[in-house]
Amino acid sequence: MFGESNFIENYVWESNFRPDNSSRLQRENAQHVLCYARNKTMISGLIGAQKATEGLPSLTKSSMKESTLRLEPEWVEFQIADGVYEHGDRGSGYHLEDDVTIEDGIAQAAFSLTGRVIWSQPYLEDQVANGTKIVIKGAGFVPYSRKLATSDLAPTTLVPKDTVGDVLAGNAEIKGLFGKPVFNHPKPTTLLKYLIRSATSADKDALVLDFFAGSSSTAHAVLGLNAEDGGRRKFMMVQLPEPTPEDSVARQEGYLTISDVSRERIRLAAQQIAGQNTPLDLGGQWDIGFRSFSLVDTNFSKWKQSSDVDLSDLEQHMLDLRESSSTDDASPDDLLAEILLKQGYSLTENISPTEIAGLDLRSVLQPGGDVAVLAYMDEHVKPTLEQLRAIVDADPSRMILLEDAFQGDDELKTNLVQLAKSKNIELWTA
Repeated sequence: MFGESNFIENYVWESNFRPDNSSRLQRENAQHVLCYARNKTMISGLIGAQKATEGLPSLTKSSMKESTLRLEPEWVEFQIADGVYEHGDRGSGYHLEDDVTIEDGIAQAAFSLTGRVIWSQPYLEDQVANGTKIVIKGAGFVPYSRKLATSDLAPTTLVPKDTVGDVLAGNAEIKGLFGKPVFNHPKPTTLLKYLIRSATSADKDALVLDFFAGSSSTAHAVLGLNAEDGGRRKFMMVQLPEPTPEDSVARQEGYLTISDVSRERIRLAAQQIAGQNTPLDLGGQWDIGFRSFSLVDTNFSKWKQSSDVDLSDLEQHMLDLRESSSTDDASPDDLLAEILLKQGYSLTENISPTEIAGLDLRSVLQPGGDVAVLAYMDEHVKPTLEQLRAIVDADPSRMILLEDAFQGDDELKTNLVQLAKSKNIELWTA
């Protein structure tokens, strides 16, 4: 999909420790995970593991010019005996600029050390701020470094089951949530968390998309990973409403489509994770909710006609619009979701019910908490001018009303247009 130039790796997942013995030609115990980037040049790296830095790298390099480092007592770990070490040449290529008194392994004052060091003073201070210690192992005062930070390692080509689980772990997770195996061969969340973490460690607000959601193991993994590391990752699952087999466990349990299984798994996984974890400090909220959308025809009858409609049919359609421009069985939330999409808003906007002057509205909030949109989607209750004035006084950036809510009162609509214009509010009717 993204081209050969954006290929990263063909990971081999050790998926089954107990392969099928029925074939005399092969015993499959692994699956492939192909990794591509949308734009490989924009990927700084993937993280498969983190490993503590080993050894004590020397800060000496003979090709460097001599320079002096100023060392504070708490920066230095001494592996030499207590005592007084006089200033001067230490016979190791290093020169002490000050006498150094060591008691209980700690220098009693800051001191300066001159030699062919690879670090500058600012770089030294930056490393110390990140937990690095300078180690002095002998009386020659040759400096070494001990980094406390871990090193990020890219994922290995072979992904062992001991690290990420196998198919049996995936089956056990499904049975643990539903009580029965309602979905066959789901990927274990341990594998998916490993893959997601490798790509999102530097961006814990990432959006994770799965176009072939199945039972939504990916959503389950995102929720679990957020609980582990305090991330705010979002997920978007896409799944056709494929019917479950007639004789399947899923059908017997009342799940008519794979989408039904997918939605229920997200709900159950969220409950399970919330019960196993203390809510993290995520701005006072821990979001384990989700919204579910299905592709349907438009809820607005005036948008349903094609360009090749017969003239007489078009005339009848225009007459029908005098009765109602929206589908009667559509909920206010259905109508608002469609309008917001047409206006460029996302499916994850912060939408909540609110009441103003006795009218039930929907508010769409901006990230900072200001009201971006106030929407009145009830075609059956005609608002009064005073009620509309109260909505305008709430000072949203945009107002949305159903055309049918005016119930043919052009004067009311005209007054609203003028009110909105006086407050520089964008008015949109549907």
